[in-house]
Amino acid sequence: MNIPELLPLLEKVETLRGRPWAADVLAYVEDAVHRANTPSTAQSACEKVIGMCNPKAWGDIYIEEPGWAWPAWHRFLDELSEVATQCGQAIFDHRAIGR
Repeated sequence: MNIPELLPLLEKVETLRGRPWAADVLAYVEDAVHRANTPSTAQSACEKVIGMCNPKAWGDIYIEEPGWAWPAWHRFLDELSEVATQCGQAIFDHRAIGR
């Protein structure tokens, strides 16, 4: 991972590991984080994750696991979106300080 400000995204999605119904979400976030190699691409990754947290994207995943019913899943997506927002802000703040 090239951009340390993205680490909270990886930490947040780690709870999805081993859940087949969430494998695509986990892979998407991990791929976005690992592909980001500049502040600009890292901020873009954050924006993409935020967009996918929309209930019309990842929100309609079919979940059979107890405890992850739609309200809990949508709450998780809201939290993931907030983490991505915070990561994007941290990248911006770091760039502003570095100038």
